[in-house]
Amino acid sequence: MREMEADIVIVGSGPAGLSAAVAAKRQGAGRVLVVERLSAPGGLLPQCIHSGFGARLFGAELTGPEYAEKLIRAAAAAGVDFLTDAFVSAILPEDKLRVFSPKFVGVTEITAGAVILATGCRERPIGSLSSPIAVAGTRPSGVFTAGTAQRMINLGCYRVGNRAVILGSGDIGLIVSRRLALTGAEVLAVVEQANRCGGMARNRRQCLDAFGIPLLTRHTITALHGNARLEAVSVIALDDQGASVPGTETLFECDTLIVSVGLIPETDLLLDFREKFGRDPKDVFVCGNARKIRQMADDIAEDGRRAGERVASLL
Repeated sequence: MREMEADIVIVGSGPAGLSAAVAAKRQGAGRVLVVERLSAPGGLLPQCIHSGFGARLFGAELTGPEYAEKLIRAAAAAGVDFLTDAFVSAILPEDKLRVFSPKFVGVTEITAGAVILATGCRERPIGSLSSPIAVAGTRPSGVFTAGTAQRMINLGCYRVGNRAVILGSGDIGLIVSRRLALTGAEVLAVVEQANRCGGMARNRRQCLDAFGIPLLTRHTITALHGNARLEAVSVIALDDQGASVPGTETLFECDTLIVSVGLIPETDLLLDFREKFGRDPKDVFVCGNARKIRQMADDIAEDGRRAGERVASLL
């Protein structure tokens, strides 16, 4: 078994993890190691090719890749070490992390003076126990979470569909709506349970109004139709109490459904440790979207900075 050591290990290299790493080094920490499961640091930022990042932190309107590059360069200049293509499978007693990577044979254990979890969040799917939206019907292909569609389009250069409906009007859903339209897909509607748009006004103007995409507030999807591939979705109006209004169901013929119905903090490593050992791990701290979901990357980065400074001061 391979063994490694670091004063601070940071799991995740999005804006929170990178900012925590830089802050910890500037606070005087020794070896700071950032562990990232993807092949390059940056977290989800590289797939966010739209502008709107960094206005407060860098005083400029940056794309996600540009924002990530500034944070990565700052981390490298501060002397932060990176371990990419590495998956942290467990937190172990005695301040250890179990890591798997194709770079190494077998298991790697990293001993840390402290651990910062900057693992971000995952998307809430429909039809799961964690989802407030129950959808009947089959489970054909053509149903994607917004982040998955964004990654496929922006990084994989895939065309995910031709006629799409978006469920959820948060900022990610709005941005993916625009991206689909720019790829030539017809976006039939954005469907939202609440009585107003869930995203920022700027994103509604730039992503929906500018492309003539309808927003159906007080509506939801009740069923998926299709076998091998999605063929249609049923959409129904809701009353002020959120109950379905009889006689208002409409069939939208489409081959793609994009789901953007919320985010869940990614804290499985903590939950698994608690379940296995009956207690919380020592010297483990959480920051960024893993601690609390935020809209703006600058807010996530700021939370990471505070965490990095605090943890370094405790060593």
